[in-house]
Amino acid sequence: MIAHYIPYTSYCNTLLFVLKLQDVAQISYKVLLGIINSNFIGWYFKKKFQIKDSDTFPQIMIRDILSFAVPNENNHLTQRIENTIDAILSTKELNKDSETSNLEKQIDQLVYQLYNLNEDEIKIVEGLL
Repeated sequence: MIAHYIPYTSYCNTLLFVLKLQDVAQISYKVLLGIINSNFIGWYFKKKFQIKDSDTFPQIMIRDILSFAVPNENNHLTQRIENTIDAILSTKELNKDSETSNLEKQIDQLVYQLYNLNEDEIKIVEGLL
């Protein structure tokens, strides 16, 4: 699954989904972007929907995405995720081919903390166990 942040009104075809936060949302779209693009969410969806690496176009429905629990709390972790997303977007705006994997790894670590994963759980997500 790949999510992208577009800060303006846009329209898409039926192969894409547009997510809109509800009025009660305390997190920002950038935080949601970091969570959706994290290793943890990728791992979760692969396991839950039995998606294999060999699947060319796995189908994930919008109801599946909406069923996933996203922490709705503005705290130091979500603020750090948003700041790191801002850094990635700024870097990519200057040069779309810029290397941002270190920043992406930082987001992964923050998402692990956000979901209270312990060391063994993180190793499972990262394929180390």
